[in-house]
Amino acid sequence: MRLILFFILLISAFRLNAQFTDDFSDGDFSSNPAWSGDDAQFKINTSNVLQLNSSGTDTSILVTQNQLVDNGQWEFYVKQSFNSSSNNYSRIYLVSNNQNLKGNLQGYFVQIGSTQDDITLNRQDGSAITILIAGPGGMTANSTNSFTIKVIHNLSGNWELYADPNAGAAYQLLGSATDQTYTTSAYFGVFCKYTSSNATKVYFDDFEVQTIVVDSFPPNALSVSVVSPNQLEINFDEPIDTITAQNISNYLINNNIGQPSMALTDNLVLSKIHLFLSTSLQQGINYLITVDNIKDLNGNIMNQTQLPFTFYTAQSGDVVFNEIMADPTPEVGLPDVEYLELFNNSAFPVSLKNWTLKIGTNVQTLPDSTLQPGGFILLCHQNNQSLMEPYGSVISFTSFSLVNTGTTLTLLNEKGGLIHFVNYSDSWYGQSSKAEGGWSLEQIDPDNHCLGASNWWASNAALGGTPGSKNSIDDDKTDMAAPQISRVAVLDSMTVQVVFSESLDSLGLLNPAAYQIYDNIGAPVAVAANFPYYNSAILSLDQPLMENVIYKLQIDDTITDCSGNILAVSTTVPFGIATIPNKNDLVINEILFDPKADGVDYVEIYNRSEKIIDLRGLRLANYDLASLDFENLSIITEENYPIFPGEYLTLTTAQEIVRNQYFCKNPLNFVEMEEFPSMTNTDGNVYLITPSQQVLDSIHYTDDMHFALLKNYDGVSLERINYNLTGIENWHSAAESVGFGTPTYQNSQFNSSTAPTAEFELSPEVFSPDNDGVDDVLFINYKLPQGAIISSLVIYDAQGRLIRKLKSNFMAESQGSIIWDGIDDSNQKVRIGIYILYIETLQIDGNVQKKKLMTTVSGRL
Repeated sequence: MRLILFFILLISAFRLNAQFTDDFSDGDFSSNPAWSGDDAQFKINTSNVLQLNSSGTDTSILVTQNQLVDNGQWEFYVKQSFNSSSNNYSRIYLVSNNQNLKGNLQGYFVQIGSTQDDITLNRQDGSAITILIAGPGGMTANSTNSFTIKVIHNLSGNWELYADPNAGAAYQLLGSATDQTYTTSAYFGVFCKYTSSNATKVYFDDFEVQTIVVDSFPPNALSVSVVSPNQLEINFDEPIDTITAQNISNYLINNNIGQPSMALTDNLVLSKIHLFLSTSLQQGINYLITVDNIKDLNGNIMNQTQLPFTFYTAQSGDVVFNEIMADPTPEVGLPDVEYLELFNNSAFPVSLKNWTLKIGTNVQTLPDSTLQPGGFILLCHQNNQSLMEPYGSVISFTSFSLVNTGTTLTLLNEKGGLIHFVNYSDSWYGQSSKAEGGWSLEQIDPDNHCLGASNWWASNAALGGTPGSKNSIDDDKTDMAAPQISRVAVLDSMTVQVVFSESLDSLGLLNPAAYQIYDNIGAPVAVAANFPYYNSAILSLDQPLMENVIYKLQIDDTITDCSGNILAVSTTVPFGIATIPNKNDLVINEILFDPKADGVDYVEIYNRSEKIIDLRGLRLANYDLASLDFENLSIITEENYPIFPGEYLTLTTAQEIVRNQYFCKNPLNFVEMEEFPSMTNTDGNVYLITPSQQVLDSIHYTDDMHFALLKNYDGVSLERINYNLTGIENWHSAAESVGFGTPTYQNSQFNSSTAPTAEFELSPEVFSPDNDGVDDVLFINYKLPQGAIISSLVIYDAQGRLIRKLKSNFMAESQGSIIWDGIDDSNQKVRIGIYILYIETLQIDGNVQKKKLMTTVSGRL
């Protein structure tokens, strides 16, 4: 009896040592079972997964006791968040006679990764290694490689190596081999070789070592996916029998599709079946496929299963960029991680397999994943995947970086078709404090994804963003505005560029019949568009344009924006060949150097010539009086950009902010610059110059040039009163009645005083210096002999008291204007009443001329 009990205990102990499981759910690898080795270089992470946790380039191991070899089955999970190489791979030792896996030993191991990026089963004889089974190359070449692995070794010495690249139970056979070199074992373990950048990027879980498990369970059809209108894929949870799988009578599709014309098992993934249909699936239709009588490799027959599916090819705007975290520092509440969020705005599941993500010029391919209707998926760098996984589904890349100030994001389907693009900018935040970091940009209305800047704003979420969930600023923003032509530029005598106010539907945009050029040119012979923006068209002509001719472009066919709004047919826009400007052809007409809170500087220019002028290459700059040289040269535009006679254009780095803070009569008359010269809030200068640094116009400004009675200059622009005059007296604060700024249209303080018929004339005779934009200043227009000097110009009130010394020893031009803003010498506004202007001039012949003029100051009583 004691002998029998002894053998029972001996067999039990053998079985205990011959098999084990460990899913690390206890948060510990020091017991149940006990692992030993480079303990300090591993940890159990918050997901209860064994994770490499080292630093620097090294090799790390952990081992536990195990004696199972024959009739054994090993299963485990492994993830490597890097593309494998000769210095970055992992091994799982199934059999080893030595506890030190870094030394010479006898045993077998599975290696994940190599220069071939494959999974292999190997025998080790001391230091020599022999590959027994080699899986296909490229399996571990991704930025993230997750697998479940199964190895079987039967009593006849036959080895089988299986892997599921989706880390499930749908194993595919990588190969088989026969080897009985070693029949005993002492240890099971993991081995990680890595460089410093990958020292924390290997994960293991769900180890299960046991005797071979006989499969008595039927296979399950897990999913069906649409490859094309005439091809489906069905995925099972295990490899399936080829004969039953390829029997077309085992499949039936409703809605008049019927049985497939052919069924083939996948050569690599033995749990996948390809079905070919003779009747094409219809877009947007829900289908049901019935699958029956399929066996697994052990002869188990599946239960009849019905799987729903929908054939749907994603259209432009079905999947959109919905949130952009370009500058996560300083942290507000979210991890310090750059990310993008994609949102499925359609009513159908969308496969992202082989789609392309472009961030500027960086190109990435999306893996096989499906985005459900109304679902989100986050895109980030592979180093940050674990930080973003608590917020939802994540796709990570080895290369992923967002530009804080902005760049173009493009999403293309597997055929290169445009799904969505965003050309974001840090000006989109709308709040300078949030643009400094920690806050994401969120889309307001995914249904109007083509609106651009007006459809984006800084997140209002307490964490600084809403990754993986509905945006904090989500709202309806219906696009009712019809597209417009912003400008027509001549690229050369045979090529014209038409620029529109927004992105357009490509079909209408590329239709030559939509365009007609009058003055004997006609319709273009070809039209090209600027992909992916589709907000301009390049027209190729069949005869050249002539200089000094104003042509007219007319829209003769339907062109719509993304929302279906129609650009008005018969819209006509003038254009012509532009010329190079001369000094004072273009003038600085208005400047904002002390913007409102969250505002930006701007400079308005005006074409006072009779020419069409091309802005291409022109610059705004500062002039350093110490070095006598230009600095902060900022190119206005590198595109052909015409400005017509009498036209105003506003230059800024953030046109949307200016439009939100001021009334802009001509909202298309903006040029958004990447950089801007320095404009301090108190004094400075701005120069408008050519590429060769010829000065076209300039202004040296100070805040003293503002209307003296204003209490606050924030957000108040300085306007040029008359674009034909120079001098600081020719500038005045924009009127309060227009919101203290008039970007894109005529200044509120504009006065077109003409040449006087006498030596001195006043305009207007009655003025009201209250900054309401109506007769705020007095023009003292003069016409004097060449070389005359205004030796004195003083102002008295009706009682003869001196009010203002306006000019003294002023070397006047032969013709010009002096401006009085109704302010006295003590910087106070004068009272309502009559005032006398006493003027003395010294003529070139030495004679002194004296003149008295009378003006009236009016105002509210």
